Amino acid sequence: MIRLFLALTPPDSLRDTLTGLDQGLRGARWVPRENLHVTLRFIGEVEEGLAREIDQALMDLRVAPFSLTVLGLGLFGTGHRQRTLWAGVEKTPDLVRLKHKLDRVLDELGLEPDRRQYTPHITLARLDDPHPDRLRAYVEAHNLSVSHSFPVEAFSLFSSHLRRDGPLYTEEAVYPLGNGS
Repeated sequence: MIRLFLALTPPDSLRDTLTGLDQGLRGARWVPRENLHVTLRFIGEVEEGLAREIDQALMDLRVAPFSLTVLGLGLFGTGHRQRTLWAGVEKTPDLVRLKHKLDRVLDELGLEPDRRQYTPHITLARLDDPHPDRLRAYVEAHNLSVSHSFPVEAFSLFSSHLRRDGPLYTEEAVYPLGNGS
């Protein structure tokens, strides 16, 4: 079995900006620079044979390249249950089109549909017992420092290996965008 997900890899300049935020927030477990990504679809654990079928099907996907904007910080959860700090990603029609096409390919292969509402973001940190006022102050102080647009010219298939010290993500395949709509 292999645990898979589809994602966009931010450019190095954006990763540098986001990694530079990793201070001044007590109880935060920061995502390593190399793990920063925009999830398109979590696939989950699949057999090796199905993983090969997914790879083959994704090679035929055609979507035109587009641009994305990362803007501001946000939190998942409320009050003392705010457990994830993230950078927001604009939910553009082009991004939604790519997501829908990926979902259709995976649905046709018999994978369970993703029923969660899609909220594009880049997870920056997991939070242990956050203090809501300090967290709000941190987001307000750093919100304007996160503004970056970048071209999306490919998406990737990643495997995820869960370890005690955090997940290890491996880029298994890259699928260039082009000649599509």
